[in-house]
Amino acid sequence: MIRDAELAYLAANGRYTANWDSLISFIETGRIPNVIKRETVIPLAYGADSIYVEYDTLGFVNVRDSLFSAQRYPGFNPETLPLIPGSDGKRFQLEAGRIFSQTGTPVNVFEAKDVHVVNPDRLKDTHPYGPLRVGSMLQASTQGNWE
Repeated sequence: MIRDAELAYLAANGRYTANWDSLISFIETGRIPNVIKRETVIPLAYGADSIYVEYDTLGFVNVRDSLFSAQRYPGFNPETLPLIPGSDGKRFQLEAGRIFSQTGTPVNVFEAKDVHVVNPDRLKDTHPYGPLRVGSMLQASTQGNWE
């Protein structure tokens, strides 16, 4: 859910946020474009295909209704998004910024990580995943290790 919220925030604001209050407020009151994508495949004479892609914005929808609907997440409360499950109210650390790709292109990045590790086994070098994390401040990735 953190990844979904951050990706929507990026789409609406052109950057990620490192502020939980801003992200929660965005979930509760923000709007994102409702976009339709149309693809037309054009066969070429030499056997390959060319693809024409067209995007059309149909309007805007509420973030809460579209990404975090009651059908998808029954009983979801945005205020609980920063809380680490099973930690008695401790919060994920949230960071956001920009890094440069290998080609020198600036890339927006974010990372939410468990700095109050609930499962001490995740701190051991032998643990394959490490502390809970989604995103990265070092590379352009929105992957996580919620395994």
